[in-house]
Amino acid sequence: MKLDFLHRTFASSFFAAVLCFSKAQASLLLEQWQGGGAGFSGLAGADAAIAGRLADASGYYSIIDFTDDPGGFAGEIPGSVPWPLDPANDDFAARVSGLLSITTADTYYFRTYADDGVRLRVNGTTIIEDDTYHPEIPLVGSIFLGPGTYAIDLVFFEGGGEASLEFSMAQGSAEGPYGHVGNFEGTTTSAVPEASTWFAGAVLVGMFGAGRLCQRFRRR
Repeated sequence: MKLDFLHRTFASSFFAAVLCFSKAQASLLLEQWQGGGAGFSGLAGADAAIAGRLADASGYYSIIDFTDDPGGFAGEIPGSVPWPLDPANDDFAARVSGLLSITTADTYYFRTYADDGVRLRVNGTTIIEDDTYHPEIPLVGSIFLGPGTYAIDLVFFEGGGEASLEFSMAQGSAEGPYGHVGNFEGTTTSAVPEASTWFAGAVLVGMFGAGRLCQRFRRR
């Protein structure tokens, strides 16, 4: 009887983990680290904050287009929204992570409109790196991609003043037209779960495995 109850409990936990993971696959994961020098030491400071502590805010977004401009617009494409920790937007770092699926082989151009600096890696290859402080400027990097799924890792830092980041892409030409990553024709994006979600899911899946083991012992 006890083994039946354990198995049902573990199975329920497993399906809860599956549902949790499915929800997380809706979009791109944005994490924000506030204060503590996260934005005052360039990419090194951003990397240290990301590696050293949990994010102060996080969420899943279909597109990446954030600003604290009172006019509510950043970059070139309409659709800007406030940062998760708005209006506390001096001295912070942010990270965008996710998976980009490509259906057509071509050279793809990735563009950031950012104030301040950024680093973009596609499947581990750095294609944009800007370790300076400045007003909003566009930067473009390119990479050839065949059909498949690629990891996106975008790190951003802000020292002071306006904080903005628009992340877009184009196919075949640096001149565009550009569209938001996450809403670009012929591609799809999905987010990897947050670290806490991965841990909880791993525990639940482990519990399910233990439940299966209990079931095997019960049948003997």
